[in-house]
Amino acid sequence: MNMDTEALIKAVTEEVMKRLQLLPTKKMIIMGEDVDHTLRQCYKADYQVSLYDRSERSCDFLLLETIEIAEMARISLLAPMNKKEQFITDQLLQGVPVAILKDGIKAHDYRRTTKHGIRQLLQEYEDKLTRFGVEFITNSASVAKTTKVITAQDVEKRTKNKSSFILPKGSFLTPLAKDYLQEKRISIKES
Repeated sequence: MNMDTEALIKAVTEEVMKRLQLLPTKKMIIMGEDVDHTLRQCYKADYQVSLYDRSERSCDFLLLETIEIAEMARISLLAPMNKKEQFITDQLLQGVPVAILKDGIKAHDYRRTTKHGIRQLLQEYEDKLTRFGVEFITNSASVAKTTKVITAQDVEKRTKNKSSFILPKGSFLTPLAKDYLQEKRISIKES
C-alpha cells in the first residue's frame, strides 16, 4: 500500500470511530406505526429508536402509541396473552420506563357512552398501570420533544454527596429511579 492509501484509511477509520462515539447507547422502542416519523425524530438524539418487532428482547425506554382495552386489562393483571403484551409486561417487571400516549388509549373512546361500572373498571386498569410506573403522556410531538426519561443510573450519577435531586421540567423518573431516591432519602425538587 502506498502512503496516500494508508493515510486515507486512517482518516476514514478515525472519522468512523468519532461518529460511533456520538451515537446514543440507549435503545428506545416505539410500539405503533409512527407514520410521520415524529416520535423517532424527537427521540433520536437520546436513543437509538426503532419500531417494535417480535424479535425484540429489551430496551431502555418503551413508548406505546396505542393500547386496546383488552391489552390494558391483561397487562394490568400481569397476564399477557401474546408476544407484544409479554414484551410490555417484561419491560415493566424489569423497571424499564414505559409511556403510553393518552390519545392512543382506546378505552377513552367510550368514556361518554359507557355505563358507570364499566367506566370505573377501565379507570382501574389505567390506575393500576400508573402504579406499575407507566407514564401516560399527552401529546406525542410536543411531549416527545420535552420529555426525558431519567433512570436510576442517571440519578445515581447526579446525586453523589447530595441531599436533593432537581427534576428537569418535562422529565420523569423511572420507578427504579424513584425507589433509589427514596432509599437514599434524597428529596426531589422540580425545576
